[in-house]
Amino acid sequence: MVTTSARVVQAIGATRGIGRAVAAELGMSRPR
Repeated sequence: MVTTSARVVQAIGATRGIGRAVAAELGMSRPR
């Protein structure tokens, strides 16, 4: 199903986006 694949891709993209956001916040909280 094309719709299912699209949803999976969107879910993965959203997860990666959240991961990057969290990593960015942690990086800002912990400056090196």
